[in-house]
Amino acid sequence: IATSPWLFIFSRKIWAQDVLFPFLVLIGWLLTSYIRDRRPWQLWGAAGSMALLTQLHMSAWVLPVAVVLWLAMLRIWPRWKDAAIAVAIFLVLYAPYIVFHVQDGFTNLMQTTTQNAGNIFTQLYWMLGINGALGLDYMWGPVPPAAIPQGLYSAAQAGTWLLGIGAVAGLVLTAKRIYTSSSAMRFPQHLSALDQYVLLLFTVTVLSFIGFIAFGVPALPFYHLVFVPLVPLLDALLPGARFRWRGSAEPAATIARKDSWSTAR
Repeated sequence: IATSPWLFIFSRKIWAQDVLFPFLVLIGWLLTSYIRDRRPWQLWGAAGSMALLTQLHMSAWVLPVAVVLWLAMLRIWPRWKDAAIAVAIFLVLYAPYIVFHVQDGFTNLMQTTTQNAGNIFTQLYWMLGINGALGLDYMWGPVPPAAIPQGLYSAAQAGTWLLGIGAVAGLVLTAKRIYTSSSAMRFPQHLSALDQYVLLLFTVTVLSFIGFIAFGVPALPFYHLVFVPLVPLLDALLPGARFRWRGSAEPAATIARKDSWSTAR
């Protein structure tokens, strides 16, 4: 992620989308910690963070729905009191924003959905491109700046496509490892925190793409920042997923416990 030309470009200015990523990391940490510890403040903190994140850019509106679906997939059911407080925190923080939209007649939302929508392949292109060097002509025109050698630019584009191939392979192998583990099938909450976070980002991505197509959202690069960590994480998981799938049939939770005990010793 740190070497993405797109993120270098975004970092040269102050823009709402620039701060989506820190909130994504914070929410992922709070939610995966809640699954492990079941401390109410972790759930409440995630709710408050989502209320702030969804006000930064409309591409994050899908996140609360994705989180509810994600918790259901992991069979995590918060106590009704904790859940009610989390919803209340979200609504209190979100109230000024929704009041503004009501007073404005949802003009911003209507303008977005009346633009030319991109098809599924265009959306996938930007999902990959935002992590690498695709589509940079959107920012600097058809000709790269003179300071950037053409050969280097072409190599970076080729590397981005390899990044995408690796992400697909990482997704397939990670899914196979998860669903062939009897422990993961019976107790999904025993998945490692990293697997849980990848599953959350994947859920956000799927729901976002459904929303993009259903509501005619245009294909623009910065609409894909809300799930930008997914592709690099899948690439990073590829070697580990392949090793664990071939070399060990133990559940991920068992391996994690053994690693933790070895580290403690």
